[in-house]
Amino acid sequence: MVQRLNPEDTMGGPLAYLAVAGGATLFSGLIVGSRALSQRGFSLYEISLMGGLVTALAFGGLLAMRADLRPRRRDWGLFLAYGAVGAVLQLSQFGSIVLGVPIALIGLLLYTQPIWTLVFGRILLAEPVTGRKLGALGLAAAGTLVLFQPGASSLDHSWVGMLSALIAGVMISLWLILARLSGLRGNAPITTAFAYTASSSTILLVAWPFLRLGSGVAEWSRLSPEPFLVHWQLVALYTLFANLVPMILVNWGVRRIDMTAAGLLLLVEPVAAAWAAYLVFGEAVGESIWLGGTLILGANLVLLGAHKGVTRGSSTGRSKVA
Repeated sequence: MVQRLNPEDTMGGPLAYLAVAGGATLFSGLIVGSRALSQRGFSLYEISLMGGLVTALAFGGLLAMRADLRPRRRDWGLFLAYGAVGAVLQLSQFGSIVLGVPIALIGLLLYTQPIWTLVFGRILLAEPVTGRKLGALGLAAAGTLVLFQPGASSLDHSWVGMLSALIAGVMISLWLILARLSGLRGNAPITTAFAYTASSSTILLVAWPFLRLGSGVAEWSRLSPEPFLVHWQLVALYTLFANLVPMILVNWGVRRIDMTAAGLLLLVEPVAAAWAAYLVFGEAVGESIWLGGTLILGANLVLLGAHKGVTRGSSTGRSKVA
């Protein structure tokens, strides 16, 4: 069913844009942190399950004391779909990392998501596709291609891992759409975050026996408490700063801006990931990083200009179309 937007729903102010951009910056820790966890012996399944499960437990404690924040029965179907998308997203995103695909190439494939967000936002939310959005999308796409251009050696990497990252890009766009739908139904950001992490973690737990039988590879499907006990400090930092905090920021922000804007703002993540990869793993930061980052930030400025125009028009009783 198409959910049509009230123009007032997408007037969140600059703070909403900053929340999504800030959450995207912290979300860069997912890629870099998961590579660090993989190097310390965590399996694909453990990495996929860990952040969401711990975050769900943290949010669940708060919701136990706040009945008004608990998910409503009418939204269970939405949150089940949200969890299914999340489970596929976790496995496909981290699968490419465990399979050894370089962070640069993963970033390129993950951030095809604005294209899918534009399509799904039009189909599911009836959001208009304006010339300004297309222009910003072009800038962001060009910036991403410059920032994460695959070299000739990319053909030597796992095709399964590359396909896995591409699937994750599609799942990220659906994740944004469902977060937006949850907000439009009046759910608080923490409610949406809890429902997402709880449902995706539950689906992953139920699927574990099948994944273990289907993969046959211990590095993929092993579930053991040992690495969590040994590296609990890294797990705590990863859960807090790459999962819990950015999830709250993005879920709060996407309730107040439209999906194409949110999808483009999340492109801040690959810029931050590139710098984090340089600091942690020694990946070089070259001219392409500067040029790609400039194009992506330029796309964000175009979107902020569109918001300014809409806000100014609404204050005088007119709606200005970008």
